[in-house]
Amino acid sequence: MQAYSYGTAFSDVDIEIDLGTKDIVRKHAEIVNVFQENIQPARDITRMINNYERKVEPAVNRYIGTAAIPITAARNRSGESALGNLIAISERAAMNTDFAFINPGGIRADIDPGRVTWGNLYVVLPFSNQLVKLNLTGSQIREILNQQWQPDTARILQISGFTYSWDDRQPAGSKIQEIYLPNGTKLDPDKTYSVTVNTYLADGGDNFTAFRNGKNRVTGPMDIDALEKYIKQLPQPFSSAIDGRIKRID
Repeated sequence: MQAYSYGTAFSDVDIEIDLGTKDIVRKHAEIVNVFQENIQPARDITRMINNYERKVEPAVNRYIGTAAIPITAARNRSGESALGNLIAISERAAMNTDFAFINPGGIRADIDPGRVTWGNLYVVLPFSNQLVKLNLTGSQIREILNQQWQPDTARILQISGFTYSWDDRQPAGSKIQEIYLPNGTKLDPDKTYSVTVNTYLADGGDNFTAFRNGKNRVTGPMDIDALEKYIKQLPQPFSSAIDGRIKRID
């Protein structure tokens, strides 16, 4: 079980089960904080960690580009972020598809201004998700966008290749309003479009079950490799911004 993160605590769970009925008759759970200030690190473990850090240092410090400004995952009122836009377009470019979708929980850190290394990108995208190209109809894409509003929370996907508006006054399942392509035409519900997602979304992660209906799945590079390649192709220093591809109208 996970308690907090980065080893700052652990979970102590006791469960008593009736062997006859298989029912849980008693349960108790406690999060125990781990205070490390006065703990002396084990020398053999320290040596091992230092050895591995030296081995990976060239890869971690490999130069990728230079960020002109902070590029953050902070979302505006509509749910759009500058970093989400950058990652989405990089993955769409890597797979040469009409659209791309990024689950916001997969973006774990911001890009600070200045020198950007592979290690910085790894902190942003630490899950080594492989990209997947699949085909979806326009109506299936609308269904996916409406799945962003779930009983417990709203999970606004980061996107590339189209724009859309949504109205929070509408009930769940009907919040998506207009969906437009870059040429100004509306998304055709009957047309098939190519889409890039990561393996997590392709398999229905975060309850985006409609992605499972995608056809002709083709796997591609890792998400971090796509981002690295895209940044290297940009004029330096590079930047990214919120451009209004997601618009809340209520």
